[in-house]
Amino acid sequence: MEHEMIGTCNACSYSKRFKFGGGRLKFQNACLGPAINTKTGKMETINYKMFDPMVYKIYTDAELQSEHPEYLVKFTYGNFTIYPTGNFCPSCHNKTLDFSIKVTVE
Repeated sequence: MEHEMIGTCNACSYSKRFKFGGGRLKFQNACLGPAINTKTGKMETINYKMFDPMVYKIYTDAELQSEHPEYLVKFTYGNFTIYPTGNFCPSCHNKTLDFSIKVTVE
């Protein structure tokens, strides 16, 4: 299942749409998710099953997330887990970016 998500910052109104998860035909070799390009500082959608860790820091990284208790709701696809609140905003550099699902595609 693939989701179209949006990240929105509560502090600076930054907004970015991205895909999360894998589609029915590509789930075994592709899982899309948000990451920060360490060279440009911008949020991009990457295939977390095949990415260059020297270029990208994915949103499962503790540096990009606020601490959350385990019982809180989270978005998970395979072993890629992101929290809906308290994520790093590439625009204002605060942990005020919230993720929400807009569309789910089978």
